[in-house]
Formats: sequence, structure tokens, C-alpha cells
Amino acid sequence: MEHLELDVALLDLDCSNPRHDEVDDQSTALAALIVNQGQKIANLALDIHRNGLSPAHRFIVIKETIGRYTVLDGNRRLAALRILSDPEILPVAYRPAMFIEKASARGNQPNRVSCSLMPDREAAAVWLERTHTGQLDGVGVIPWSPVAQHRFRPKARRTQTSSAVAVLDWLRKRTTDETRLRHISRVEEDASTNLGRLVTDKKVRELIGFRFEGHEIIADAPEEDLDRRFSAMVADLSQERAVTDLTHRKDREDHIRHLLGDDLYLENTDEQLGLGGAATAADKTAPSKTRSAEKEEAQPTSTAPQTPTGRTPRRIAPRLFHGLVLPGLHSRTRTIISELQQLDLGRFPNAAAVLLRSAVELSVVEYLEAAGKDLDTMPKLATRIQKAIDHLQTSKDRNRYHGIKTELGKANSLLAAQNLNQYVHNLHHPPLPTELETISTRYSVLLEDISAALSTTNSP
Repeated sequence: MEHLELDVALLDLDCSNPRHDEVDDQSTALAALIVNQGQKIANLALDIHRNGLSPAHRFIVIKETIGRYTVLDGNRRLAALRILSDPEILPVAYRPAMFIEKASARGNQPNRVSCSLMPDREAAAVWLERTHTGQLDGVGVIPWSPVAQHRFRPKARRTQTSSAVAVLDWLRKRTTDETRLRHISRVEEDASTNLGRLVTDKKVRELIGFRFEGHEIIADAPEEDLDRRFSAMVADLSQERAVTDLTHRKDREDHIRHLLGDDLYLENTDEQLGLGGAATAADKTAPSKTRSAEKEEAQPTSTAPQTPTGRTPRRIAPRLFHGLVLPGLHSRTRTIISELQQLDLGRFPNAAAVLLRSAVELSVVEYLEAAGKDLDTMPKLATRIQKAIDHLQTSKDRNRYHGIKTELGKANSLLAAQNLNQYVHNLHHPPLPTELETISTRYSVLLEDISAALSTTNSP
């Protein structure tokens, strides 16, 4: 590759430009590109006229004719320069207001441009692919996310994006935990729109326990509770399976109620949730009061007959391994899984995490022992899970455990046994219901097959 400064007059449009069908000559190539781009080419021309060419992008060229260079990357820019040299060649249908006058005035369009000379089309193809065919898992050009765009040029008024950024920054300042930081980064890149939709919803803010003053978050709930609820939201949105349709207000409210379960700011006092102190038996039995209900009680009592109002039934909190029946496992293992299935994730996430890991480990160990495997040669749970999957796959669809096997190989996945162990023992990152649900869902298939295999082995 050679870098050159070339006269614009020496450059030719690519008659084989992928943006349009192959053509025979330069005038047809220019006409085809104008039709393909429409008014965009006029806007680009005016931008170059005003600001010049971007210093970040060279033209990629090859020599196909003696003394001339064919542009393989930069055809739009070259077409814009052609138009600036003769604005009348742009059809009237594609001209913005006052285009001729603006383009004819003195501007910044250059006569010479920076180019990278490639030996042939094949050598240039790798760079064209990286520029024009998407992100390519990080190899190609990655556009800024809405959050990155906001950080580059923040708006004065609060928007969905700036609201999402406020929540993510609030969380980031309060943690050094790698798992939580990964969740924050994933949401920044892929799910900031949904987070923004949620936290700009007044009802959602009431359920979580905070409000905005400008771009600042003001906590109404204790900070540790707000931290837990924000973390649950971000962890949920960081998952591939996270809900994507939060356009309607009812959907947003339902999503938060389902996600947080009993851990809602307005519907329960901290004492009743076991978050701020011990509640009495009477407190636990009596329905809790919202702030609005407390305000109503403070008003003068009306003599008019009152219409009784009932509380909206609370959505049942999610359970792990829900409905899973495993008759082939040892009675002790079944008991642990049965207790796990009864736990309310919103109230007992730590107990659920410990029992979840125990259920997976006990089931795998029981299966490997029945298969005659030497556990001393595989002290790590990750190795044992992999060995159990490999052994089961001899009679199963090879794609049946694809989800688990894929995650076992990822350094940051909570489904990987080593990370699951660290997750359970991490003092700085409380287990989150959405993460536990994901682990439970993926491992359910494995536990079902282990139970079935043990039932066959133990049958008379």
C-alpha cells in the first residue's frame, strides 16, 4: 500500500461500484450514483463545500489505466466533487433549496486528495469489506451507540438516552464488581433505548423509588435498595433474551412488576420486605399501604359511603426450575431442588443462588458416579459438567446442549461453572433474579436428561 496526494482530475469513478449496476463510462457511472443516492449526494457536496474532506478517510484507488486512478472507496466523495465543479449536472429533483447558489460560492473543496494506492482489486477488497459490510464482530466499522452519541454531544434537555446514561453512571460510580460493570457496558451498547424508555416512565420511577431533577437522580428509596433495583434492570436488559417491546406504558409497568416481584418501593415498606428491619407477624398479614393511601388517611373523614377498593393482585414472582420433575435423582437432591422451586427470587436471591449451584453439582456428580467416572480426575465442576454433557450426547441430539456448551466456553458467562461459583461467593454482587432464571433455564435440559438416564440405570 502506498499513500499519495493525487489531483482530483486524475481520479475516475468505479464503473463496477457495488452501489449500482455495472456501467460502461464515467458519465453513466456518475448518473447511476446520483440516482442511487438522491439528495444525499447533494448534502454531501454542500458539506464538503463548507468543511472540506474528512481527514480520517483516504480514497482507496488502483491503477487500471495509464496515468489515471480508479476509486474503489470514496466514489460518493468523488461524485460530490464532480458536482461541486459543475453544480448544474445535479438534476433539479435532487437539489436542496439554493443549491446552485451555495455550491457556486467560494468553498473548501480541494483540488488534490489523499489516496491509498492498492496493487489490485483483490488487495483492496479486505478494506472495502471492513468499511462497508457491517461490524464483523468488531473488525469492521462500529457506529457509536446512542449513549456514545450523547456523551459526544449531550443535549440540554433530558431525553431517554440521557436518562439511561444517568442511571448507568449512577451504578458505575457505586461498584467495582466486574459482572455488574459488564452488564452496564452491554446496556450502553445494545439496550440503552429500552432502559431510557423505562426510567423516563413516571410510574416506573415510582415503583423503583427515585426521580430526576434535571439530569440528576434523586433517591426516594434508600440508596442500597435503589442500587439493587437498578442492578436488576440492567442485568435483565443485558441478556440476549431481554424484552424488547417496552413502547406502551402498561408493558413497562408490567415488566418492572414482574422483574422486581415484591421488591417495589411503593407497594411494600422495607420492613415488610425484610430489607430495613424485622416485621411483626401482624405486619406481614396486613396489606401494605401505598404513599397515596397514607395521604388519603390523613384527609378529613368523609361521611359519604365509601366504595371498597381492592389491591391489584401481585404478579407471582418467578421460580427456578419451575415445574421440573426429576424422579431419577437421589431423594436428597430432589429435596434441595424442591426447596429451590419454592423460593421467591425477589426475596431470597442469595439462598436461591446457593441452592441452584448445589442442585447442578449434585445432579452432575450423581450421574458421573453412576456412569463409573473417576471424579478425582476432574476436581472442577466445569470439567464435570462438560464430561456429563459429552457422555449424554452419545444418545442425544448433538445440539441439545448447545446453549450450555457455548456458555461454558465463554470467559465471562455466568453459565460457566467457574463463574457460577464466583457469582455465588461474590460479596459485592448480589445474585439477580434474571441471571438466576437464565442459568436455571439452560441447565434444566441437562438435569432432565440426567434424571432420565439415572431412572433407566436404577430400574430393575
